[in-house]
Amino acid sequence: MCGCAEQPRYGRTRTAFNHPYLETERGIPEALLQTDRFAGRIRIDGRRNAVFPHIDGQGLCGYEIKSYDFTGFSPGGTKGLWISREQPSDNRLVICECAIDALSHAVLFPEERSRYGSFAGQISPTQREWIRATAARLPLKSTIVAATDSDKEGGKLADVIREAVELTGRDDLAHVVHRPIGFKDWNDQLRNRPMRSSSSRPREPFVA
Repeated sequence: MCGCAEQPRYGRTRTAFNHPYLETERGIPEALLQTDRFAGRIRIDGRRNAVFPHIDGQGLCGYEIKSYDFTGFSPGGTKGLWISREQPSDNRLVICECAIDALSHAVLFPEERSRYGSFAGQISPTQREWIRATAARLPLKSTIVAATDSDKEGGKLADVIREAVELTGRDDLAHVVHRPIGFKDWNDQLRNRPMRSSSSRPREPFVA
């Protein structure tokens, strides 16, 4: 478990089945927060911050914190990976730069067999290893999607993800890049999409 000084504070968070900031500011629907895929992976603290736990090979190692006027990481914690719950039938791993972008991608391109991960900023050598290990656990003939930002840095991060996939040594794994067009990141795209009723909104194409 997390050896950082903030572990007691994390213990006081609770699962966010709804979250005012994520819903009103970021456009993440309550229905997504309540799915089994993200159960326990999105939490809320006493200040109503959104909290996203990171894990490494030992368990909780830190957590990302997001709110209206604050973005941070747990003091004394280390960045591993934020990861959704895994299902045996999964055949796709979508990796984004931050957890909110991963949730946004799940809204924009819903795939029942996709699991999601994020690394919160730059990818350290240790995080690259966790990406490799996570990809290596995927079922046969799965796809890893580098869903990074549309800027130059996002391109570099997509290359690091590709390198991590190659390090698995598995020839059956596919690596594809999926980046926003006309927006910097997936949450920008989600918040700026035309508002339509759920019955009339066409599903956006995503094939990998």
